[in-house]
Amino acid sequence: MLRALACALVLSVPLAAGAQTPRSISVQGEALIYVAPDEAVIEFGITTLAPDPAEAQRANDRRVAGALDALRQAGLDDEALQSDRLSIQPEYERPVIAANRRITGYRAARSVQVTLSDLDAFEATVQTVLAAGIDRFGGASFRTTALRAHRDSARAMALEAAREKATAMARQLDQAIGTPLSITEGTPRSPFARAGSIQNVVTTAGDLSGGAGPTVIGRIPVSASVSVTFELADP
Repeated sequence: MLRALACALVLSVPLAAGAQTPRSISVQGEALIYVAPDEAVIEFGITTLAPDPAEAQRANDRRVAGALDALRQAGLDDEALQSDRLSIQPEYERPVIAANRRITGYRAARSVQVTLSDLDAFEATVQTVLAAGIDRFGGASFRTTALRAHRDSARAMALEAAREKATAMARQLDQAIGTPLSITEGTPRSPFARAGSIQNVVTTAGDLSGGAGPTVIGRIPVSASVSVTFELADP
């Protein structure tokens, strides 16, 4: 039986005599814009202690259900409420002796997240959360649902900034810029817009014993960074 063997041959074609690599100029453009948030995420947690894990779970379920009912009565629907899985951990006597640890009870914990699209109701919702008997207030984060559109705008501004920078630098050397040879999107160097999905700075609502003070909802920074290489041309 005959087998056909296919071979791929890669040829390297040298530049013709006298040919030169195109002269180029590489620049980086950055843009930072601030947009108004249209959504808030509030996080809180509820912890319960009991002698056995089943009772710790039942107590936690009751308190979480009460907190969720209070939020529903405040006008939030189930789509805006999300709870994490229940975590149950043993509690040990103090001080803990590794050789003979004795369990004194069980700690059940669950976190709840509230997504709020009506920012005018932010303060009232925080007050409802604080009054629901929670143990931990994780703060609130603000974000925009139009993040992609704002990033597109920032990227366009960064490209224009790169073009303006290259034009100015080339003019200083009695040159002009030609066709873009390469475009690379980079990670913004702004401290306000690190790589990742976080859109804003987290704010807290004071301690759990009293009311929350007025919360100032600021702007969300959205940034973009590009590196562009232009061909240099005679003016």
